[in-house]
Amino acid sequence: MMINIENTPEELFSTYTPQKGASTYRSNFERNLSPYQILLELYRALLRNLDTAKNAYRHKDLSKMCAYNQKNFLILSALKDNIDRTEKSQLSEGLDKFYTIIFYRLVRILETNDPFAEFERLESSVRDVYLFWGRVGQRETTPNTENILGGHTTGTNFA
Repeated sequence: MMINIENTPEELFSTYTPQKGASTYRSNFERNLSPYQILLELYRALLRNLDTAKNAYRHKDLSKMCAYNQKNFLILSALKDNIDRTEKSQLSEGLDKFYTIIFYRLVRILETNDPFAEFERLESSVRDVYLFWGRVGQRETTPNTENILGGHTTGTNFA
C-alpha cells in the first residue's frame, strides 16, 4: 500500500484499515487471555518491534526496518480500532490521539534529523503507556479496564 505522507495524521491512519489490524490478531492470543491481557501483549510486541526496527535502521537494513514498522502499523491499527468508545472519555480520546501520533511518526521516521533517536523517543512514549497499563492492572480497581478494547479479541503475528 502506498501512503501519501503529505496527509494529516488522521488521514494517514484512515488509509490503514483498522478492521484488518483488529481482525488479524485473534489466533495468536487465543490463550484465554482477557482483553486487558491482550492489550499488554500488544504493547510488548509493539516495544519489541520498535527495538528491532531501530536496530535494523542502525545496521542500515531498511527493508527489515520497514517490515517491523509494518507490523507496528497492524498493532496500532488494532489498538486504535478496539478502543472502548461506548462512552466518550478523556482516556479513549487520549489513546486515539496517541496511537495516531505514533503511527504518523513511524511513517515519517526517515524524514527526521536522527531516525535512531526518534525510535528511542517512540519506545519511551510507548513504554510509559505500557507501564501505566501495568499499574492499572495491579490495582484492579479501575472501572472498564477489561473493556478498554471494547470487548474485542482478534490476531496476527506481530512480533
